[in-house]
Amino acid sequence: MSAARAAMRTTLAVCLLAFAVATGPVRAQPVEGDHEVLGGLGFFHRDGSDRGDLNVAASYGYFVHRMVQLGIEQGLSYAFLDDQDDAWLASTLPFVNVHFRGWGERQTIVPFVGGVIGAVYNDDDAVGMLGPQAGIKFFATDHVFIAPRYRYEWFWNDFDEGGTDDDSDGNHVATINIGFLFGGDDRDDYDDRNRDRRPYAPDADVEGDRGDRNMRE
Repeated sequence: MSAARAAMRTTLAVCLLAFAVATGPVRAQPVEGDHEVLGGLGFFHRDGSDRGDLNVAASYGYFVHRMVQLGIEQGLSYAFLDDQDDAWLASTLPFVNVHFRGWGERQTIVPFVGGVIGAVYNDDDAVGMLGPQAGIKFFATDHVFIAPRYRYEWFWNDFDEGGTDDDSDGNHVATINIGFLFGGDDRDDYDDRNRDRRPYAPDADVEGDRGDRNMRE
């Protein structure tokens, strides 16, 4: 098993354990006006390699609708290289995500799809980048969640990473992040408002009219 796979499995196991310990009765579906802060941190080193990579990413998003989120993400990757100058790579990516109705009795599992468009840059180069993304948010509380996410990053031109022999046309990127929701409408009030949006029941209305007439008579 490679070091990369071992690190990914370890990270996933830790996240799932934390989620299992923290999970309780929650009402987690994002609502209009929610603010979201998302962050992730990782380190990668392949056995026998002279390179190690530290990856940091953080994003802020705002729910303009309970389904639609607009935001921006800032990422930084720093490569530690033996016998070479260290290299860094940064990205600034506005994004839009569309969230679907949560799964489960308390809507604690919320899938989403979206896309990003922005810039990737370092000391040697800068190019535009865009790509689709998708993921799932697993809520441990009303405001805390773990979010595995997949993104394909497509560069408008070949990107010179600097300090390495690799050029990149595009990347497959899988990450696991932790996020926080705050602000927005009160979830109990939101549920009460939506509870009033029941399907039309003509029989119930007829019975109600009959009762009103009987009382007047």
